[in-house]
Amino acid sequence: MEVEKYQEMARIQDQHWWFRGRRYLFACVLRNLQLDRDISILEIGCGTGANLSFLQHFGAVSAVEMDEFSRNYAREKSGIDVQYGKLPDSLPFPDKKFDLICMFDVLEHIEHDSQALMAVKSRLKADGLILLTVPATKWLFGRHDEMFHHFRRYSRRELKERILQSGLKLSAISYFNTFLFPAALFARMLDFISFSGNSTGMNVPRKSINDALYRIFISEQPMLKKSLLPFGLSLLAVASQ
Repeated sequence: MEVEKYQEMARIQDQHWWFRGRRYLFACVLRNLQLDRDISILEIGCGTGANLSFLQHFGAVSAVEMDEFSRNYAREKSGIDVQYGKLPDSLPFPDKKFDLICMFDVLEHIEHDSQALMAVKSRLKADGLILLTVPATKWLFGRHDEMFHHFRRYSRRELKERILQSGLKLSAISYFNTFLFPAALFARMLDFISFSGNSTGMNVPRKSINDALYRIFISEQPMLKKSLLPFGLSLLAVASQ
């Protein structure tokens, strides 16, 4: 992904409803997992560090990122020594295993996703968990995905197959970002007919709209907790050894 996109993410990640809403939902998922206190956590593909602060509430966080600008920005923002790494072949911490490994919208960037999951498994404790998200609904693949160098979007069945093929067990899987699906579909249609070089939705809306979208997004939490969302823009899965 071009450095300009990482710079754009750094600019909007504290205010944009999508980033804020994800952090809220991910924190709810982690609380529902009833993890032990002060666990060891690894975030792979931390980008510009949007999630590192909330993860620190759950334990000691290590992080991996391949992009130099993002590593430096995340280090400065979080105080965490973010190390270089790239899946599936260049993952740091060879002598360390973690209680929780997080991959938030990372797997779609990797051509050999099953191999990547096997590499991640090698850094997981015997009783550890992997929390991952990916973009969903394969027929939505378009300019937004191309701009962010995605190899694919996933169906629920496809993500489940990848997890099981890697030798992991699937504990939970659910769609999310469902309530705003019609708005996202409209945005993708605008991308299709537009000739601009950007993707719709990459700017922070005015405060009233931004707050409304955030409230709609996080209102999915009770249904996400019970895996009741039948479709959505994203998939979330919890896997274990």
